[in-house]
Amino acid sequence: QHTYVETDEVRFVYQPLEAHYLVLITSKASNILQDMETLRMLARVVAEHASHLSENPQALCENAFEIMLAFDEVVSLGYRENVNLTQLH
Repeated sequence: QHTYVETDEVRFVYQPLEAHYLVLITSKASNILQDMETLRMLARVVAEHASHLSENPQALCENAFEIMLAFDEVVSLGYRENVNLTQLH
């Protein structure tokens, strides 16, 4: 599941994660299929590091550093890297 909103200059692609939303901001010139794949990968990263958000709402805060580092491995200088969850570990 994903949704997007476009403005004159950027595209917001977002996906619900229980009580939170994961938002990817891209240019309108980017490939939306690649954007959705990147969003799915980022959602898997969050699920891996904060799997029980409904049981522990603080899981995002507790694992923020690991999530941020994993996001940095997935997106580098604005471009998606070709990595999978196994390589991120």
